[in-house]
Amino acid sequence: KILIASLSLTCAYVELLPWWVVGIIVVRDTFLLTGSYVLAHRAAAKRGVSIFSSTIQSENPLEIKASFYSKINTALQLSLLTSAMAGAAFPVSQVAYMVPALSYTVAFTTVSSMLQYIHTPGYAPTDTLRTDRLEDRNENQSK
Repeated sequence: KILIASLSLTCAYVELLPWWVVGIIVVRDTFLLTGSYVLAHRAAAKRGVSIFSSTIQSENPLEIKASFYSKINTALQLSLLTSAMAGAAFPVSQVAYMVPALSYTVAFTTVSSMLQYIHTPGYAPTDTLRTDRLEDRNENQSK
């Protein structure tokens, strides 16, 4: 996320990418990072521990699965950045002509993958399920 965000901002600054695409990428990544923090904080509060203990030191760390669409989106974002930089580095190549089409494609997949994370419960953290299983196991052992 840091690599893509920093390269996107740099490419937009030197006018290799349109700002609106970079804005969509940065907003989505900020949304995902903020959402991950909120979910980790809720899981820690449910356990009655600090967020540090819940995420780093826990036997059951919070896990959030990356969706297939998100992986495709990442590959397309890297393709867009590579095309923009290659077009600037090698002006005689035809790679720069791919940037507008890739920009719209990346915008679509970025928004789509963000909406998928919002609306698909299968991509919610598995922490609750793991915590419940651990509590059941501990209860069975104490009997």
